[in-house]
Amino acid sequence: MTVKKAIAILKKQRNKLTDPKHYNDENWVSQTASFIKDFFGDHSLEYGFIKQFKFYVRSSNWDSEEDIKRWLSEKPKQAIKFLDNCIETLEDKGLYKKPKINFLSRLGDTALWAIISLGLPGLITIGFFFGNMYSDKQNIELRRENKSLKDSISVLKASTNNQNNTIVEGNLSTDTLSSNTNK
Repeated sequence: MTVKKAIAILKKQRNKLTDPKHYNDENWVSQTASFIKDFFGDHSLEYGFIKQFKFYVRSSNWDSEEDIKRWLSEKPKQAIKFLDNCIETLEDKGLYKKPKINFLSRLGDTALWAIISLGLPGLITIGFFFGNMYSDKQNIELRRENKSLKDSISVLKASTNNQNNTIVEGNLSTDTLSSNTNK
């Protein structure tokens, strides 16, 4: 709905008040309250006013008939002034837009606390589980790498020992030869 259409509706409601053929009663109030609720929202001052508006007055035995007639004649004037103020407000501020509601605002406090109290430990447990699983996987890979490095070191040790033995044997044989020749 547009602001222009809302203003046209309120002007139509105002014209009903000045029309002598139209009977001002609770039906007019209900219909106008429905429009005001849509235009300004449930919790607006405008809706609060029109919701409690009545075309009758309460009087006591001490009130004069002229006073009662005057009070009754002021009711349509009050309603017209109210509608004029509503039209002016619509022109200045525009229509009420309902706030968008997210998931958390729909939940009650009890449900929100239940989600937090169950969700937080659950997330920590899941994180701990996947953390351990990931670290165990890394530990297994490190053990394999460590074993392969140890194997390569032992192979290198064995080959260096073989080379040292041949060098020592070669030195011994040349030493025995030279000592044999010196004799």
